[in-house]
Amino acid sequence: RLVLLQLPFCGDVQKLTIESLQDFCTPEKQEVCDQVIDSMMLPKGVLESDRIPNPAIRSFRKTVVQRAIHPSTKDIIPARGDWFNVPNFDQSALKQFRQTFPIQK
Repeated sequence: RLVLLQLPFCGDVQKLTIESLQDFCTPEKQEVCDQVIDSMMLPKGVLESDRIPNPAIRSFRKTVVQRAIHPSTKDIIPARGDWFNVPNFDQSALKQFRQTFPIQK
């Protein structure tokens, strides 16, 4: 077999230095981040992989059936269906996050 392995040139490899987050992160800021993450967690059983079809295949098949029944229709069936019931997350945690971490230019 012939395998092509691309190696970087010396100038392509850069040593990145990242400042420590311990100086930036306070317990209050960490708590705000934890609240945002907890508010966006999905409850168990919302997205079950055995019940979720491939959206592209599902949309294609439903569109073919729709066009077979109604040949004059040019609509494309959307990929998401009734299986896509994701609850809205708590917006108050996101508002508190925006206040704690304002956008700086």
